[in-house]
Amino acid sequence: MTKPLFIWAGGKTKVLKHYAPFLPPASSFSNYYEPFFGGGAMFVYVMNTYKPQNVFINDINADIISVYQCIKENYDEFIERLDDLESRYIPLCKEDRKKFYYEVRHQHAYDYESWSKPFESATLYFLMKTGFNGIYQLNQNTNERYGTPSGLLNQKDTVYDRQVLLWWKNALQKVTISSGDWSSAVNDDPNGFFFFDPPYRDSFADYGNGFGDDDLLKLIDFCDRQNRVFLANRADDDWFGGKCKSLNTHYFDITYTAGRRKKNEYGTFEAKKATEILLYKD
Repeated sequence: MTKPLFIWAGGKTKVLKHYAPFLPPASSFSNYYEPFFGGGAMFVYVMNTYKPQNVFINDINADIISVYQCIKENYDEFIERLDDLESRYIPLCKEDRKKFYYEVRHQHAYDYESWSKPFESATLYFLMKTGFNGIYQLNQNTNERYGTPSGLLNQKDTVYDRQVLLWWKNALQKVTISSGDWSSAVNDDPNGFFFFDPPYRDSFADYGNGFGDDDLLKLIDFCDRQNRVFLANRADDDWFGGKCKSLNTHYFDITYTAGRRKKNEYGTFEAKKATEILLYKD
């Protein structure tokens, strides 16, 4: 089973088992829409399970979308830059890997205007594969560009999985890719299946784009009009109660491994449990 290209805070790989009983039946739709794409875990599942005729993916983060676009259209140049970074990184000790990471991050923040788009996107992909725990952070000291600290830096022989990258290259060939507001990437479609994974309410993750309750209400209104739709969010309170006209709801517990951590009685931090909600119509 293929996997997402990178770890993504809030990614859906581990919760797909909770979605499976509510997914639409095979051959019930021909078009698939995912307007809050992120790491694309649901995309992987849909492409392998349903093989839709038409696929539309979108994310407001243009730099993330550029990674997918370049893998689709400029694969060789993307791989060339990625392999160069990997070949310089892997032989280093952990101390030197950390130094190398911050040098590359600084270059990505300040030198990118002289780079080609595949060169820039491959550099970002390298940083995301070696950065901390799937967090996408924008910092003032990185020119409001990718500023996530380094991760564990314990890769053995490779930074990325070549077979995974090749699967994505092939899977994206007939996919329409865009970057913008979610509403610009969808239309009312009786033959469509829509998966929405917007920023969670009171989200710990800040990707540089706000998404408040009014935005969420507009999204719910759109979902109410569709035939097959999934909308995922967090439900630590009863905010969603009564706001969905025709959508079913399913709640399940989840443990967050990034960002939402609590301090225990021993003074150390542990993962925090929360409740997720799935609003769906199939």
